Amino acid sequence: MIPEFLWKFFGLVAPPNMPVSTAKRLSQHSWTMNWEFMFMRKSLLVLALTCKSFTEPALDLLWRHLGGLDPLIRCLPQSLWKEDKNKLQFQRPTTFDDWSIFREYNHRVRSLLNQCSGMYGPR
Repeated sequence: MIPEFLWKFFGLVAPPNMPVSTAKRLSQHSWTMNWEFMFMRKSLLVLALTCKSFTEPALDLLWRHLGGLDPLIRCLPQSLWKEDKNKLQFQRPTTFDDWSIFREYNHRVRSLLNQCSGMYGPR
């Protein structure tokens, strides 16, 4: 397939300036915005699973903007981390295989929103 056509096509599903992931917490958006984000993410996932030609561009758009490291950590084996009160905690040291999995996704990320918890914010 022609790459320019693919990017135009995927631009209709996920406009280039609109973050696809949780770069802003969905609860901060109106219901319409929430629905648009969810629809966009689901559409990109379906396209990524449709055929090999669609996989790379769709995954690039899905991972383009992240609202934190959580999505990347959740791709790692569940023996590495656990969720405790909406926080992810590592349970063991990372291995070479863990980092290999991480590297499959991290190169797609173009922006990362830094969201510090209350203990790191201004006092």
